[in-house]
Amino acid sequence: MKAIAFIAILIFLAFSLKGYIVPAKRFDAKENLAKTHNDRLIPKVHKLYGSTIAMICRNEKVSPALCSVIEKMIIIESSCNPNARKANDGVGLLGVKPSDAIARGVDPDSLMIPYWNLVAGIRHLNYLVNRLNGDVPGAVVAYNCGLKNYRKNYQAAGVNATQGRYFQKVQILAVATNQ
Repeated sequence: MKAIAFIAILIFLAFSLKGYIVPAKRFDAKENLAKTHNDRLIPKVHKLYGSTIAMICRNEKVSPALCSVIEKMIIIESSCNPNARKANDGVGLLGVKPSDAIARGVDPDSLMIPYWNLVAGIRHLNYLVNRLNGDVPGAVVAYNCGLKNYRKNYQAAGVNATQGRYFQKVQILAVATNQ
């Protein structure tokens, strides 16, 4: 009897809320960027961290193609806030997880210091590029969703990394800076 009453309530709710349920909208990276105005942060990130990023990239022997996306990733990951904390344990400018920092030789307690956060994030991104045989778009997406998830949801499914939401955001910021 209770089960029938419960099902009746669910059916009633389904029909009464029918006009209020809005179908999911397709993600549009350009629209999302316009709403957040994150492209306005490009000069700030370049001014504050451009020379540090270039120095770390030289020291770590990171390709110029990879270095060109770091500033855009800072905007997406933290909106240029070195004290940012993400829901998935990401910390600082590049949203580096403490486990990834340890794996790249950086003390996780220092991730709030912009220099060490950049070192850990750039090393991790470079590691992903190497694991993916030089695939920079793939590494950028794997940085966001994890290497296992990237291999499962992109490589195994035959999806091009440039179709990923995260990569589209990076690409749109790159267009905004003409890089």
